[in-house]
Amino acid sequence: MEPLVLVVDDEASVRTLISSSLRDHGYRTTEASDGVDALRLARELRPDAVVLDIELPALDGTNVLQALRSHPETSHVPIIGMSGHDIDPAAERSFTCFLQKPFSPSDVVFVLAQVAPTHSDK
Repeated sequence: MEPLVLVVDDEASVRTLISSSLRDHGYRTTEASDGVDALRLARELRPDAVVLDIELPALDGTNVLQALRSHPETSHVPIIGMSGHDIDPAAERSFTCFLQKPFSPSDVVFVLAQVAPTHSDK
């Protein structure tokens, strides 16, 4: 079965662009538009990886990251952070990888191939 990636961004166009590119490269995707939904979906679905924007309504990405890292069922999940703004270097290092916006959807595919490969990538 293809790896499941949770794509979290408050901008629908960004979620759609990333999800579409990932599906084209052998991933299944699910989406969340805020931090609260991201946590709920991560705990319910246990994705193989998370692509997480920093600036989110309800609960920001750094808080989502901390919550996922502190929960035994999600602590191992690769989390790819992304932001259009500079963030604290220590927070940036807490992510498996960090992408500065703007970036190409192929950048996300490349990073995920390293941390959550599809069957065709193995």
